[in-house]
Amino acid sequence: MRVLILQHVVFISGILSSTVLGHLHTTTTKTRKNPILSGTVSSSSSSSSLLPPLPKGPGRGPDAQTFVKECTEHLKVVAGKIDHSYTDVMVRDALEHECALVHEQPLTHEHGFRTAAACYHFADELFKARMEFLEQNSPDGYITVCKNYWTATYGKPYKTKVHVKPPPTQLVWWWGIVIFVAGCFLVFLTNRNMKTRSDFARDFSRRSGRFEA
Repeated sequence: MRVLILQHVVFISGILSSTVLGHLHTTTTKTRKNPILSGTVSSSSSSSSLLPPLPKGPGRGPDAQTFVKECTEHLKVVAGKIDHSYTDVMVRDALEHECALVHEQPLTHEHGFRTAAACYHFADELFKARMEFLEQNSPDGYITVCKNYWTATYGKPYKTKVHVKPPPTQLVWWWGIVIFVAGCFLVFLTNRNMKTRSDFARDFSRRSGRFEA
């Protein structure tokens, strides 16, 4: 059974011949990264990643939103190719088998995840996303997988990038000037009205005194 599953894995690697970002890596015969999970290829063959590989390190890698969008489309294409040749059980077993190989032979296999548990979790998450897409034609599962993959690679939550335009500095100054002038004009009108009323009261008092006299 183990040999049969390994044959399935090798065959899956062969059919994943198209890549989403052109990220193809080469490795030596001593160190082989998992062709299904991590996206690297051996020196004698080539295959694309099930997920586009992400460069590690601060300030590296594509924009998060761009990656998730392209990653989701990539998973749809790859899952479609797998569905033509493998049953659901075979696909899940193949993914989990690759995680097991890393645990048993860490010097010759690498899956790109920090722990084997993370690899198993990702394999299960990916399988569920594939089933959701087949049954409901919904890409939400793939989107979640890609976001979690981004988080696992960079160790920080995926956040939607929002571009906030700063207010134009010149417009702020103009509004300040307008408000200042309006305030001065209001004070002027208030003083003028008060003066007018005072003059009217004085004039009325003067006239009243003359009338009484």
